[in-house]
Amino acid sequence: MGITLSLSFKGIKRLPIPCAVDDTASLPPALRTSADPARHSVLVADDDAGVRDLLAAYFSRRGYAVAWARDGRAALAALEARPGQYGVVVTDLQMAGADGLAVLKAAKHANPSCVVVIVTGYASLDTAVEAVRLGAFDYLAKPFTLGQMDLILDRLAERDALEERSRLLAAQLNGRGASTRDLLSLLLSASAQLDRLEGRVEEVAVLVRALAAERRG
Repeated sequence: MGITLSLSFKGIKRLPIPCAVDDTASLPPALRTSADPARHSVLVADDDAGVRDLLAAYFSRRGYAVAWARDGRAALAALEARPGQYGVVVTDLQMAGADGLAVLKAAKHANPSCVVVIVTGYASLDTAVEAVRLGAFDYLAKPFTLGQMDLILDRLAERDALEERSRLLAAQLNGRGASTRDLLSLLLSASAQLDRLEGRVEEVAVLVRALAAERRG
């Protein structure tokens, strides 16, 4: 399952995108969509064609319906044209037309539950802090490996599974009447506390990675 091919941004090999078609004449030419019956949908925005193609092919192999945009302006147009469609957005930080933080804001506005991953060759603590504040799920400094992207998607799958189990448990307890409402309240309170703790842990991890990348640079 894990793909360990490293991204090398000097002479990167471009991989073809399976089933790449332009199925949306109303969208700007900078955006193309690859048809896929998968339940998940991802938008990849990067002005480096090699990185963009590699990530699009990677997500397609992971079972996602893939759309890609070649710059920030095209990414914003895609999010506006299809609000709420994308469950995952992977965006470069520095692009023409609009930067990755603008894409992050637009993605969260269109779909508050959207998972946004920022990738950048210009990592800094300031941009990492701002990305986290705006709701980024993760922040990767280039060059990164697709194995790191595997870990992000695995964490996302685990989180979604936990949320689904919590929802089912809440529904079951709520259906048993008033005698279980106090227990339900306690469980929800504990769940909220765990969510806050998990969020803090993720924020710290993101900031540490960004600081380490900044020092290496």
